[in-house]
Amino acid sequence: MLPPTKDNNIGIRRSLAGDYWARINTESDLRAWAAGQWRQFLARHRQIVVSKPAAADYFVQCDITRLEVIKKYEWIWNDKYKADLAMIVAVRDRQSGKVLYTHPLAKVVYKERANDDADRISDDDMLNACLNSAFQEALEGLQMP
Repeated sequence: MLPPTKDNNIGIRRSLAGDYWARINTESDLRAWAAGQWRQFLARHRQIVVSKPAAADYFVQCDITRLEVIKKYEWIWNDKYKADLAMIVAVRDRQSGKVLYTHPLAKVVYKERANDDADRISDDDMLNACLNSAFQEALEGLQMP
């Protein structure tokens, strides 16, 4: 589950002084993105993602409660980016449906792009790197019994 977005708005752009400039929108399927992030995490921890529910030992439910990115324009200095993500993860036994584990996770990630790299690294790449890092770093806080 994802938090509702209006017009696919996932963040804002601000000026050097912190004034609002514009919205940051996404055309991506955020559910597919989150599922991909989970697959990366599970593969990194040597877990197998199965294609048929009957083959699973457990189900993972992830409710994303906060998802926001911010870009702060610095003009002559480095641009600053921030991703803020929070979620509630529940692990359920496949056979009984019983919740085995529930844990809230959150992470804020900051990144900078050097002013000299503005033509080489796009805003989209920086914002994606922030969001991906926030998701992966939040999942690393998952402590399953």
